[in-house]
Amino acid sequence: MELTVPKKDLLKLVQRMQGVAERKSTMPVLSNVLLAVDGPSALRVAATDLYLALIGRIPVEVSKGGSVAVPAKDLLERIRNMPEGPIHLASLDNATTTIKAAGSARRYTLRGMPGDDFPPLPSPSEGSPSLALDVGVLQELIAKTHFSISNDETRAHLNSALFEWDGDVVRMVTTDGHRLSKMEVKVTGRQASATMLIPLKAIQELRRLCDDLAAESKEGGKAQLQITQSGSSAFFQGGGMSFAVRLVDAQFPPYTQVIPAQSEKIVRVPRGAFADALSGRQRAHGRRKAGAVPGHHAHHHRVARERRGLRRDPHRVRRPHHDHRLQRQVLPGRAGGPRRRGSRAGPGRRARSGGRASGGPAAVPGRRHAHAYLSGRAYAGRACASSRSSR
Repeated sequence: MELTVPKKDLLKLVQRMQGVAERKSTMPVLSNVLLAVDGPSALRVAATDLYLALIGRIPVEVSKGGSVAVPAKDLLERIRNMPEGPIHLASLDNATTTIKAAGSARRYTLRGMPGDDFPPLPSPSEGSPSLALDVGVLQELIAKTHFSISNDETRAHLNSALFEWDGDVVRMVTTDGHRLSKMEVKVTGRQASATMLIPLKAIQELRRLCDDLAAESKEGGKAQLQITQSGSSAFFQGGGMSFAVRLVDAQFPPYTQVIPAQSEKIVRVPRGAFADALSGRQRAHGRRKAGAVPGHHAHHHRVARERRGLRRDPHRVRRPHHDHRLQRQVLPGRAGGPRRRGSRAGPGRRARSGGRASGGPAAVPGRRHAHAYLSGRAYAGRACASSRSSR
């Protein structure tokens, strides 16, 4: 495979693939990005984790066709370090890919994998029903409901968002078991019916895709996404990108039973004033929780000292500090000192008392060092003696 592509276009497309490419997986190929020549003047870039798949196409100058899979993170770092301008990509038969800047000596080599080893990418079946939705509408639905999705991946029905298209109403509902968010928008002139349970990771990637498409369409008008549900997967296509999602096979909680159909009391408050009051209350709660309220920290220290005083035994004699002067108190006596019962002194071995072994040279009478040990109530008169012998 040999081709030339502008750095700006390739860098933007490879950056989008980073969220889908699996960095920590038992299958090394899932951490790669597929580069495949698609037609006489197009390059297809794809990434998948077997649950999500993102595919994009950009125009290039093709010299030789082929495909190769290279590590996604390494490819992104190499492209970032290339100078502005066209980039020349070439891959050999052993999947070694060379990245070279046109008109520059900078060059990188990456060890890749054959493109045939990359997992097959999903595609919608023919005749599947599709819906056209403005990117701004889907962007608003996700922005106002995604925070209520649970992060617990073991509870699949809460770790996802419910997307419903009922007639001319588009709705998204999320919940984590404690909070519930519901947002619906009326789409005039369009009638459809669809129900999808989209996982959290797909919602995050779909939100990034909508943000990119909205930023690109500021000059050219409103962008749209073509939504297709085919079997257990959903496909979102727009702006030269195709995003495939494997839907969650679970039962979403019956949110209609939680939200009351009628309410006796309805309170309307100004949004700005209410948000400001909540923000001030949150700051005060955070300071109190961190112990920054004046007098709060000192009060807890005083209570802790009082509790320690109640637990203290007034009749207990505290152990005095160790006096190092008692370590080498010289007392006259016989050499060797008393031997402790049960000591394992033997030939060539020192006794626990510190004297020489019984099988060693004869001890010469000399000084005896009494090691005084401190007890919990008073000084112990009993000492374990050791001797020094000199030749």
